[in-house]
Amino acid sequence: MLMSASVDPKPDTALSGRSTPRRAASWHRWLWLAITLVAWTGEVCAQEGRQVVVVYNSRSPRSREVAEFYARNRGVPAEQLIGLDCATEDLVTRSAFETQIQTPLRRALAERKLAQFEAGNPDRMTGTGIRYLLLVYGMPYRILHDPERIEEGASKLPPNLVSNAASVDADLMLLPSQPAPILAGPLTNPHFASTNIAAMGPGNGIFLVSRLDGPSPEIAMGLVTKALEAERDGLWGRAYLDLRGLKDGPYKLGDDWLASSEVVCRLLGF
Repeated sequence: MLMSASVDPKPDTALSGRSTPRRAASWHRWLWLAITLVAWTGEVCAQEGRQVVVVYNSRSPRSREVAEFYARNRGVPAEQLIGLDCATEDLVTRSAFETQIQTPLRRALAERKLAQFEAGNPDRMTGTGIRYLLLVYGMPYRILHDPERIEEGASKLPPNLVSNAASVDADLMLLPSQPAPILAGPLTNPHFASTNIAAMGPGNGIFLVSRLDGPSPEIAMGLVTKALEAERDGLWGRAYLDLRGLKDGPYKLGDDWLASSEVVCRLLGF
């Protein structure tokens, strides 16, 4: 987030070459406001950095490089960079996810006092100041289906939904959820269409999980650089909305959303 206040004394000095006392006082108030906003913005960014845990693959030096690059540029404390000794492949088994990613991440959060867990029950998170998990280049993407994992209640699902496959990001999002949902089948999103951003967090059973990735570490780190440039200089250019022109069917709603976003952008002056 960027906030700024510009100071331009030229209109006040155009006639006399200097500011009148009243004008000078006004100018100083603007200068003080600018300094205050800069200090406040820095504090907000620092607060946001303290709410982030960056997760990287300790088997990959380049993964750590991307994590440290992000943390350095976004004010994430060093103790909130967590390296996990996990597979370097994109796909992992359910067992590998649990033993190499999910359980070690819980343990690291507890050991670094970034989250609190119920005594005698290390799976039950009771509190945390962390809101965001950022997975970076080098972390696996997808958890494969485990046909040997039979869960109570899964037999009631339609055959095409009896699968415990998932994305790594999605299952880590549910880390604070209590009770833990079954792995098979879909889950209802309690925040669908919600506009209360403050409610989207571990207090309501979810981490906000994102990923900083790309075909190479350089491309991944470049996303950070470009975001910083856009925040500093502004963002402009052409935007394209890829509509399918659907008139009916289950995907028409998505088309309608995209069409609506075009209207909103025009109303906002884009």
